[in-house]
Amino acid sequence: GVFCIAMGTALLPMLSNQVARKELDAAKKTLSFALRSICLILLPCTVGLISLRFPIVKLLFERGEFDAVSTARTASVLLFYAIGLFAYAGEKLVATGFFAAQDTRTPVRLGIISLVVNGIFNIVLLKPMAESGLALSTAVASIIEFVLLIYYYQKQISNLPVKEIFVSFLKISAASLAMGIVCWVSLHFFQVQFRGDHTLQRLIHVFGPIAVSVVTYVGFCFLFHVREMHEAVEFLKNKSNVKSQMSK
Repeated sequence: GVFCIAMGTALLPMLSNQVARKELDAAKKTLSFALRSICLILLPCTVGLISLRFPIVKLLFERGEFDAVSTARTASVLLFYAIGLFAYAGEKLVATGFFAAQDTRTPVRLGIISLVVNGIFNIVLLKPMAESGLALSTAVASIIEFVLLIYYYQKQISNLPVKEIFVSFLKISAASLAMGIVCWVSLHFFQVQFRGDHTLQRLIHVFGPIAVSVVTYVGFCFLFHVREMHEAVEFLKNKSNVKSQMSK
């Protein structure tokens, strides 16, 4: 969420200037870059949250009246919220594209549709799934709103390079899923090697797999030729070179 807000804040003036100057190709590339960038960060976050939902909730909350049953129920909620993580961020970025084109009505209309869909799913899913149903409703409504925003942006403002975004999405998803398998295996390794239920063991059970996952995710991105990871590395290298030159 923090990353998305920062991205959206930086994106709005840039897109507004490009649209005002009728540089629609540049605006498309800017929005495409933003969407692919959040893919690079949020898809592995989604897989990581799903894989580590139990140890994360246990570390943060399980003490006192918050018992193992509460952990299981909260972890289930986290699972369904995590499914919509990319959509939560994506809808905000595409809405920024509408705002840059001076169209505030379409995002509001689609937001109302999303609200109605969320309400309907809340009613349908609350009884069979309890609080997990509310989380799933939010995720489904956000995914629907994101898809509708993309559709109407294509129709009313400009054609986004959907194929480019989709290819990146597939490659990053593959790297994230591969990372998820490693994360799951490493979680079991750390739980076996560091048995116990004290705070130190809980920290190791969470941050041990996270450290392994970060390294393996970067490796899988290079293995699957994820363009955005190469761009991120080049950006960091250039930034490092500029800093070193300035210090000299």
